Amino acid sequence: MDNKLIFDECLLIKEDLNKYFENNDEIKTISMGKQEFVSEQLITCDPGWIDPTYNEIFINKIPTGTYEIIGSTKKINTDYLLAVKIKVREEISKKYYLGIYLESDIDAVKDDKVITFGVDNGAACFLDKTTYDKLYNLRKKDYDKFDDSIYFESMYNEVSLDGIGEFIEFQSGFGDGHYSTYFGYNDNNELCDVVIKFIDYDNQIPVKEKKIDTSVLSTTPLLESYKDEVKERYINNGYKINEDLKNEIICFENSNSKYRYMNKLKISNGHIELTDYSLYGDNPDNAFGIKLGMTLEEAKEQLFARNFNIENDNDDVIVFIKYSTKIQLTCLENKVIKINPMIKGADKY
Repeated sequence: MDNKLIFDECLLIKEDLNKYFENNDEIKTISMGKQEFVSEQLITCDPGWIDPTYNEIFINKIPTGTYEIIGSTKKINTDYLLAVKIKVREEISKKYYLGIYLESDIDAVKDDKVITFGVDNGAACFLDKTTYDKLYNLRKKDYDKFDDSIYFESMYNEVSLDGIGEFIEFQSGFGDGHYSTYFGYNDNNELCDVVIKFIDYDNQIPVKEKKIDTSVLSTTPLLESYKDEVKERYINNGYKINEDLKNEIICFENSNSKYRYMNKLKISNGHIELTDYSLYGDNPDNAFGIKLGMTLEEAKEQLFARNFNIENDNDDVIVFIKYSTKIQLTCLENKVIKINPMIKGADKY
């Protein structure tokens, strides 16, 4: 371990991450079980995206051994994971340093850049290099089996794969994004814990929003130069396209999953901009098993069975939420007369 690098003053963070794991009226901790780390080289990554091109090994080392994985939860509309840590020692860390991958990361941090790992499937995990390599080889050999094995809907899940052993995967805060990893040490510079922080301690509402692939939109200059190759790129990404150029509207429909996504975009002032985003099932009047004309009790039964929670409830409008998906039902005389599914975050359920 290059102590000079990992204890560089620019990596020392001001926030005390211990508060994320102190139980109180808002914060609750949960034990996710124990995980063995058979090598000192540590990687934090999305278990659904195992690729050495993108996943890097920390310069910071972790002692080999079996350690408890602890999550910190907070109810923000519904329960989210604020942070997760590997508990290496019983004692509380006195200082936390941002984990780095390369010596050049020091200069990057001094230039106000943030060192993170990416999440593209709404999940994350801690892996030692030996386990990571086994997962990577399995992914190359049998990609479909690997993906099926790690899919989950719970807050965390203990995964066991043949020839690899067990590891723990968990939700990544509000979903996809980039997250930093921190190493906590005592006064003797001995490692006490490793923390991934997903959500700021005081955050009250999910602010992450679904974004269109900007590489597809990029800088389409004028309506007249809306080229066939741009549409082709959408088609190659699984979209169907409906054009209404007279009204300067283009609809891109993604049917790659169980539910379809509709992006309505408006071409104006030489740019393409997102004007609406919605999610629906077989048709806009039938989403998540809810149909027009259902009684409110029947609709609730369907949504509760899919682990939705009630966010807002009055006589006429009820809003249900699961992670970052919202379903707004408008009712009249206890009958569903309008369904408005919305999504603002992770897109797999």
